[in-house]
Amino acid sequence: MNSETLSFDNITDLMLRLGLPAPLHPLIMLVNYDEERMSMADAGKWFDLGFYKISFKESFSGSVQYGPGQYDFKNGGLAFLAPRQTVMMSGAPEDHTGYALFFHSELLQRHSLSQTIHRYGFFAMQSLKLCSCQKRKKE
Repeated sequence: MNSETLSFDNITDLMLRLGLPAPLHPLIMLVNYDEERMSMADAGKWFDLGFYKISFKESFSGSVQYGPGQYDFKNGGLAFLAPRQTVMMSGAPEDHTGYALFFHSELLQRHSLSQTIHRYGFFAMQSLKLCSCQKRKKE
């Protein structure tokens, strides 16, 4: 795998690099992996994001390298990334389901959340950011 780090300060540049459409608003984007297929040309590279990312994955057959650990999403899960945290993803685009919400910290300006978001442990590098999901029985 390639250990190159790609740095993105805005959501538009990341989306274009992944072969996805540019966001309708430059500070926020929701990607539905069931409708959008991203390019995997950069699989194995580290991504340094200058914005927040919250992912909900129903299933994923690959793994995610995050900080010092490697995590799998075989049962689905949630992942939380704060600006300037790095993540390396491997896998094929057809393995992805679920959603990813990208938002820039500028979106929170003039809101009290901009002063307190750093207190939430799920965005802190020291804590486990991945929450495993169990399959629910469908009725």
